[in-house]
Formats: sequence, structure tokens, C-alpha cells
Amino acid sequence: MKKKTLRDINIKSKRVIYHCDFNIKLKKNSQGELLPISDVRLKAYFPSIFYLINHGAKIIFISYLERPGGKVVEELRMAPIAKRLSQLINRQVNYLPELIGPKVKNFIDKMQPGEMVMLENTRF
Repeated sequence: MKKKTLRDINIKSKRVIYHCDFNIKLKKNSQGELLPISDVRLKAYFPSIFYLINHGAKIIFISYLERPGGKVVEELRMAPIAKRLSQLINRQVNYLPELIGPKVKNFIDKMQPGEMVMLENTRF
């Protein structure tokens, strides 16, 4: 039996939970803003991200930063990753400071094909 790949599935208007390894060190710039120290991991996902966008998927990114031990650590939020990814692909990557709950559900329910959202650090 042939294993199905992403290209074998109709993803138009479907929600796609995309678990990416965006575990990238963050560093403060001169303005005190946290930024990823490298874009290499983000760029590695471009082919799949653009495939999903071009085929009308609703993309829900989940990932983590470091090991906060189940505690919310402000410096390990996913917002800087979402912002940098937006800059690199020249498209809006929304960010929600939560992983589950009614706000997340409502936002995802209203997403349009090609829209993207980064949920909060899965290790909080």
C-alpha cells in the first residue's frame, strides 16, 4: 500500500495543524526586541508553507522554544517567531498567546483559506 503524502490530499479550505521545529534561540536587539538568531530553520519550511498557502489550507503552526517546564516564560513566547516568519514570507502570520481555549477555537473557525496562525509555545 502506497503511503499518502500531502500532495495526495485535497487541503483546500481544510485546517492543517503544522508542527514545526521552530526551537530557535532568541536574542534581544538594540531596541530590546526579541528576535531569532538565525532564519535557517524558518526557511527550511518554506516549500511546505507555500504549498499549503497556494492550495488554500488554513495553517495552524504549533511549536516550542526550549524547555520551560510547563511554566509560562515571557522570553519563550512564540510571538517573535511568528513576526519573523511573516517578514520572511511577506505574508501575515497571526499570533495567539494561547494554545487551547475558546479564543483559539473562535479564531480558527473564522480563518480563511491561505491564512496562518502561530499558537503559543506547546511546552507552557
